[in-house]
Amino acid sequence: MLNSTFRVTFGIEVECILAFHETLLRNQLAATKTDSKIVKDIPDDIREELNQVSHHYQDADRGQHDTSRQKYMGWGLTTPTAYPAERDSIGFQDLFEIHLGKHRYRGYGGEILYVAQTLLPAGVQVHDSFNGEMKYTDFTHWHLTHERGLVGVDKETLMQRPERLAKLEGSDDSANVFKAPHLAKDWDTHPLELVSRVLPYDSASITELQQHLTALQVGVLHFAFATKHCGLHVHVGLPVPTNHPAGTPPPTFALPTLQHLAYVQVMYEAKISVLHPKSRGDGKNLDLLTNLDNFNEEPELLTDAEYDALDARVAAGEDPLIVYERSPASYFKQARKKIFAQDMTVSKLSELMGGKKREKIVNWKYVARTKGEARTIEFRQHEGTVSPVAIEHWTTFVVGLVRLAEHHSRIHGSGPGYDGAGYKYREVDERSSVWDLMEAMELEKSDVDYWRGVVASRA
Repeated sequence: MLNSTFRVTFGIEVECILAFHETLLRNQLAATKTDSKIVKDIPDDIREELNQVSHHYQDADRGQHDTSRQKYMGWGLTTPTAYPAERDSIGFQDLFEIHLGKHRYRGYGGEILYVAQTLLPAGVQVHDSFNGEMKYTDFTHWHLTHERGLVGVDKETLMQRPERLAKLEGSDDSANVFKAPHLAKDWDTHPLELVSRVLPYDSASITELQQHLTALQVGVLHFAFATKHCGLHVHVGLPVPTNHPAGTPPPTFALPTLQHLAYVQVMYEAKISVLHPKSRGDGKNLDLLTNLDNFNEEPELLTDAEYDALDARVAAGEDPLIVYERSPASYFKQARKKIFAQDMTVSKLSELMGGKKREKIVNWKYVARTKGEARTIEFRQHEGTVSPVAIEHWTTFVVGLVRLAEHHSRIHGSGPGYDGAGYKYREVDERSSVWDLMEAMELEKSDVDYWRGVVASRA
C-alpha cells in the first residue's frame, strides 16, 4: 500500500441481527436471578408496540423506509429489568412499566446484549444508549449496544438462514445449528451493534478484529447476520498520544490531507459505488446520501485549450455525445477551486462535504469537532456484514484512501491561493474506473482480486 508508514487508527461499527437459542436467554435470566417467564405468543400489533421502531424515524422519513422491518419476532419478559442503568433511565423505565401494566410483559432491555457479551472474547462491555441518550464516549474497549433503527426477522425468514449459514467457509459449528432436535425450535432474533475499540492499523489489530467477528458470526446456539437495513461503518483517525490532555480535542488530519481526500471523493464517489450494492450509492437511501451536493452546479465555460483537447478526442474517434456531455476538466476545476480555496479551514471543508449531516456516504461531521470527542472520517457506504474477510478488505480500502490523500498533500500541497493548477492526479473520465484508483493507492493484488470478485458476483 502507498504511504504505508503514515500511521492511522481505525474503529468499526457492525450493525447486525443476532439469532439465539432460548437456552442462552434462560442462562442470562438465571445469571441475574430474574424469575421471568418468556412470552412467545405475542400478537403482531403488540410486537410492534414493544419494539418501538415506529418511533425511530421522524414522520417525514417514515414513508421512505421499508415497512417490512416491522415484521419481526421478539419475545416478552414478565419481570422488570435487572440492570441498574436501565432502571435509572426514567424514559426507559416508564416504558417498561407501561407495557408490564398493560400486557403483563415487556420487550427486551439489555438481556440480549448480555447474551452476546458471553459469546465474545473477554473485555467487551455492554452499553445501552437508550435511543440516543448517554452516548458511549470511551473507545478503549470493544462494546455492544442496541441499534434501535433495526429489528430482528420473522420466523419464516429466520428459518431460511441455516441453509445459507451452512455455506460459510470454516464454520465448524454451522452444521450443528438446527440439526439436533432440541435445537430445531425456540429461536429468537434481536438487533445489536458491535463497536470496536480504537485500533492501530496493523496486522495485530486485524487479527483482533477477526477474533471478535468470528466469535459473533456463528456458534452452536447462535449466529449473526446482516439484513438490507444494516450497515458497516469504519472510522479512520490519527493516533492519540498517551499524554494528551483529557477533555481537549484529539489530533485530526492536517487540512491539506483532508482537502486531497475530499478531492479524491469528488472524482471517484460514483466509481467507488460499483463495489457496493446499488442501494448503497444510488441516492435513494436517506441514511446514505451523496457528499457532492455542493458541487452539482452549472460548470464554467472551458478555455480554448480545454476545448481543443475535447475536439482532439472526437477527431481521434471517440463518441462526441460522451465527450461533450459533461466535461470532467471543467467540473473538477470548479471543485478544486472550492476545496483548495485560500480561506479554507477544516470546519469549512467539513461543511462543503455535507458535514452538517452524518447520513452521508462519508461522514465529514466528526472531523470538525472542537471538543474532546474523537475526530474521525467515517466511511458508511459498505453494506451490513459480519464477515471478517469483507470487513478487513473494506478497512484496507478506506485506509488506503486516507494514505493516498496524505501522500498527495505532501507532494502537491495546498498553499494559499492554490487552485489545483498543474494538478498531478490522473483525473477521471468515462474510461476511468475504481481499479485506476486502486492502482494509485498501490493496493496489494489480493485486495484488488477480492474486489474484482465482489463486483463480478453482482453482475
